[in-house]
Amino acid sequence: MKQLFVRIVCSMLALLFALNCAGMGYRVEPDPGRSPGSVNVMDPEAVHVQYLGTSGFLIYRGGHGLLTAPLYSNPHIFKVGFGRITPDTVRINRLYPDQQDVKIEAILVGHAHYDHLLDVPYVALRHVPEAVIYGNASVARIVSAADSSLIGRMKVLEKQLSREGRPGSWFYLADSTIRFMAIESDHGPHALGIHVMQGEVRTGFKRLPRSAWAWREGMTIAYLIDFLGPDGQTDFRIHYQDATSHYPLGAPPSLAPPEIHRLDLAIVAVGSWFQLPDYPGKLLRNHQPRNIILAHWEGFFRSPLKAPKPIPYSARLRSFIPYIEENLPEDADWLLPRPGAVYTFLPAR
Repeated sequence: MKQLFVRIVCSMLALLFALNCAGMGYRVEPDPGRSPGSVNVMDPEAVHVQYLGTSGFLIYRGGHGLLTAPLYSNPHIFKVGFGRITPDTVRINRLYPDQQDVKIEAILVGHAHYDHLLDVPYVALRHVPEAVIYGNASVARIVSAADSSLIGRMKVLEKQLSREGRPGSWFYLADSTIRFMAIESDHGPHALGIHVMQGEVRTGFKRLPRSAWAWREGMTIAYLIDFLGPDGQTDFRIHYQDATSHYPLGAPPSLAPPEIHRLDLAIVAVGSWFQLPDYPGKLLRNHQPRNIILAHWEGFFRSPLKAPKPIPYSARLRSFIPYIEENLPEDADWLLPRPGAVYTFLPAR
């Protein structure tokens, strides 16, 4: 009964915000970036970051790359609150980027909420059949329900995380030019201090859960992603979070020489940022990234085939962008990415 009450209250709040706040917010246009077809995939130095929407990114250099969990299905708010959700495979096939020259070897999943994980099993089966899926135990239990062949392609990370500032394990892609480390994080409240869909998925499913409320998040994980130079040392470092967090949870660990390297890019989640104290200001001030991408900013109850709009109520870009600018390092830039666009970064010299 309590769970049903929480579902009804949260669904009604979300609907209220969607109806009354859709026209509100900071009227800023997302950065247009470049089209995928204009990118020189084989540039040996450039790191390309394509925004797939919500918190999904295709990140690659020199023909090798990885994904962070993409979402294209964007089920309607009524289905999320009261109905059934399923991957929209037609939409996924239409929107997933055609990057035949890039070998994708990993899909990094931060937590198991449906808006991060719903499309991952289908993408893994249809579009990146060689990629290993990395995430928490809840992610593994849900993904395994989609297709038994994915069980052998899951890597559960809880035992190899960076915790309390101490380094965790590095995972290297096959050609050893990209590596990443998983970092213990947490997930901030969604609205009015309410944090929904908490907890672990403790039992397996026979199929993907149809109720959005069954996609419990599990442990939230952030990632440190390194692109390595010819000498095997880091020449471009990315910090990625798909949810807000209570600093220092989710922050990069302390590393010893020769692994010390300034963050070249921080990818931060926008939605409900104001529910936490000084997010992501502490991260920006303490870790001094050269570039910042503001992700998870657009409404994910809205079809990605339409022009993106900020998440009703929880983006608050009118306040967030000045806050980001106040906390930026002096030599840093920020951008609000357009879904589908590619952004190219070069190592600092």
